[in-house]
Amino acid sequence: MAIPADIKMIPILIGSGVSCAGDLPSVDQLSEQAASHFIGTPREPLFKALKGLCDEDRNGAASNYEDWLYLATQVRDHVHREYENPGLIPLIADLNSKTELAPKIIQKACEEIIISILHVVCGELSSSDEQAAKAFIALDSALESHSSKKVRFFSLNHDLLLEKYLKKTGLVFYDGFAPIDGVDHGRRFDFNRQGFETSAVALLKLHGSINWWRHRPTRARNADNPWIYEFIGVEMGKNRVFEQMDETPLILAGTFNKILQYSSPVFLQLLGEFHNTLQCADRLAVCGYGFADKGINSLIANWMSSSMEHHLFVFDPKPFDAERARGAILGKIEAWENEGRIHTTPKRIGSEIDWDKLFDTVFAPLA
Repeated sequence: MAIPADIKMIPILIGSGVSCAGDLPSVDQLSEQAASHFIGTPREPLFKALKGLCDEDRNGAASNYEDWLYLATQVRDHVHREYENPGLIPLIADLNSKTELAPKIIQKACEEIIISILHVVCGELSSSDEQAAKAFIALDSALESHSSKKVRFFSLNHDLLLEKYLKKTGLVFYDGFAPIDGVDHGRRFDFNRQGFETSAVALLKLHGSINWWRHRPTRARNADNPWIYEFIGVEMGKNRVFEQMDETPLILAGTFNKILQYSSPVFLQLLGEFHNTLQCADRLAVCGYGFADKGINSLIANWMSSSMEHHLFVFDPKPFDAERARGAILGKIEAWENEGRIHTTPKRIGSEIDWDKLFDTVFAPLA
């Protein structure tokens, strides 16, 4: 059955491959930078022990900062009784033996390792307008030539490349944040369905952003409830009406941490909007994503399995790479291909295929 070409809206999921097109560091480069910060510090023995376990789990292949964050978080949360895991008891005893650190000290040290890695990653992901333009070459003209369509970007990246590009080119977009009365540069997350649905271009960042912070009004602080009226805000500047509550921006990082955190405020809303948008779409474009996130994969797999009219378009030099993609997707690829519902373009967006061609491909009639 031919699918008509009068598609009105397209969701586009973008991953780290798009950011690499803008010369931002790869996962391996970020990992190298993060690891270097522990050399010669009191936390080096514990970090090496955690990294060694992650390397062993990968059969000797190099692990990365996402793996280290996952294991450090697991250990910290078990000792803190946030997410108890009895399987970690012998591991923590082994870490105690190797480092001579008591469990409570290991918990604190793991928190320091987590914060250190996040500081490095967020710092390395700062970008310029020039890098943004390189990652999204001629996206503005592509959107203009397809102005009758609504485009919904769902980003798994923490960087600011896409929003910088959209602002620089004067493209109006909806991102779920609204102005704060009396604050010139402050905005807070306040999702508005009408604003989202009526916007021609929307950008929702499913894993957070390096400029998202938890804030609370200074006047609301009190000993009984120091978290009262907290909110997620961006671009707060030095306005002293609000204070930041955490040492690091609000991002989801870690091999499997994200799926545990998707139910937290803001991220539950964002993941829900991705799910709702998929239900209104017959096509999904995926750019630079390796299908390694179990939560995102589940939504895509369920969407693809719910209708024979759902089609997945993948733009990546190595679509469905077995070293990156997980079973929830890999196990279904053959069936979807046999049904003619998988469309791959093994090219890197930006350098090998432009955005206009991507839109032409996604919106083209299907036989």
